Amino acid sequence: MLNALAAEPNTELYGLEIFERTGLLSGTTYPILLRLQRDGWVHARWDREQTGRQHGPSPPHYYHLTHRGLIQARNTPVEHPHTAWSTDHAGKRTR
Repeated sequence: MLNALAAEPNTELYGLEIFERTGLLSGTTYPILLRLQRDGWVHARWDREQTGRQHGPSPPHYYHLTHRGLIQARNTPVEHPHTAWSTDHAGKRTR
């Protein structure tokens, strides 16, 4: 996900664009985005002027990497999704 956002670091992406670039579903994408926001790597904003037919009844939520997130994306190697590290409920790293 960091790489999808870092590919065009000065461009904001909304959820659907992130799904398309990563191949992840919304149930995976949004929790990751929330964690990245919490950690200060991603900034998010609502575009309230874009409500309507194209984006549905609610305004799109746009995301972009912060400076800290861009540095992290550039220093994080790309891993195959089946071998990437994740965190269990206790905060321990697992495979």
